[in-house]
Amino acid sequence: MIRFDISVPDDGFTGRMASKCGSALVGAIWILAVLSVLIATYAVDAQLQTRINLYLQERVRVDHLTDAGIAIAEVIMLDYQNVTVDEETDYEEKLEDDRWYMEKVDLKDNRECSTGAVPVDALNPGGGSVTVKIKPIEAKWNINNLYAGGDANFAKIWEAILAVSGIPEDYWDGIVDSCAIGETRTVR
Repeated sequence: MIRFDISVPDDGFTGRMASKCGSALVGAIWILAVLSVLIATYAVDAQLQTRINLYLQERVRVDHLTDAGIAIAEVIMLDYQNVTVDEETDYEEKLEDDRWYMEKVDLKDNRECSTGAVPVDALNPGGGSVTVKIKPIEAKWNINNLYAGGDANFAKIWEAILAVSGIPEDYWDGIVDSCAIGETRTVR
């Protein structure tokens, strides 16, 4: 039997080299892990900042639209008492002088007025629009006065209230007749 014995003299260099290579590999993996966490944190932070900026932009836009709506309502409400309407009124001329003339006439006649969609920025129609609706307190019904002696049209008003409320028409006559007695009632 032939036997070969090969031995390499141990100079201590090979063992230390393998140990250093393993330590360098572990260190490199740790550095990559730390860098990955830092990059992921930065990406999440950037996405969150983008969302915050979009929210703030929308909030500012809504504030501007709200301020524009309030300004339009103030213009209409401050001057509607001074509006004059007669048979000879030239509406086209009045509208040229006052953009909100018809809305003021509606308010003066105790009717709800609506401006329709008004673009806030004429140069940027996609920037948003405002619709202002104003309903005067006089346009609402005082239910305590809805009887024969309180309002001449009480039956029609009651029918409108009952129709909007979804009460079946079979009950309308009984309800309206109970209010036709003519005495003041207080609904609690």
